[in-house]
Amino acid sequence: MQRSARKGALCACLLVLIACRIMGGDEAFILETTEDIEAIRFSSKAIERRCPNGVAISDLFVSREDCTRDCSWWALTRKTEFSKTERLLELPLMYGAEVPGSELRVAPRRLEFGTYSVGGTFACYNGEDLLSVIAFGRFYVSENGNVISNP
Repeated sequence: MQRSARKGALCACLLVLIACRIMGGDEAFILETTEDIEAIRFSSKAIERRCPNGVAISDLFVSREDCTRDCSWWALTRKTEFSKTERLLELPLMYGAEVPGSELRVAPRRLEFGTYSVGGTFACYNGEDLLSVIAFGRFYVSENGNVISNP
């Protein structure tokens, strides 16, 4: 592994741990990015196992890593309190999709060649316990538009 790649991986791990402490999440997971004919999607098998009935999104962001200004590509924030009775979302979540109960902070922009970070805080009930789950990932959009998850 190249020195810069190791350094980048170490920084990403440290950011996840720091964010987990700051945001008060119970657990931190990796978000995987996939692409099909219709869209780019974000998912996590670990979150799906931890939250088998679905998730509510507290916040979610996609930002471009290799830019100096206007780096947010999509951002959502929850505008209501989480309720046990609300309809939960199933993963994967499609890039740019409207999320019920969320306020759009940054409208989705067309993804261009480059490296992006994706992350967010999700909530779910596991029995009677409310869990707060933090997830982060990275993806790369190649010049021909292909998506590579966690480069």
